[in-house]
Amino acid sequence: MLTKNTYLRLVALVVVTGGLIGAVLPADAHDRRDRDRTSFSVTLNGVQLGYHDGYYDHGRRWHPWRSNRERAWYRQNHRDSYYNMRRHRDRDRYRRDWRQGRRDDWRREGYHH
Repeated sequence: MLTKNTYLRLVALVVVTGGLIGAVLPADAHDRRDRDRTSFSVTLNGVQLGYHDGYYDHGRRWHPWRSNRERAWYRQNHRDSYYNMRRHRDRDRYRRDWRQGRRDDWRREGYHH
């Protein structure tokens, strides 16, 4: 027969072990379920210009894409601000001037909010 103290220890062990297993298994199961789905968010200052090799945020800071899926999603959903080239190959003077801080906006016709 289990003593009250032993029983409480056993219950605590089951709860802790179950919690650890529960914390790992749902994440793993979630990853397998979402393997074929693309979802991401860029929230730190947003994306201003996207290129094949990364993007500039609104503060003109460069960030590499976290994955090919992230880049593909952005390319598909933001065609107006994605350029299928590496950033150093971009010869557009409006975008270059924006990157270098000489323009407030990279669009030729100005900013339309």
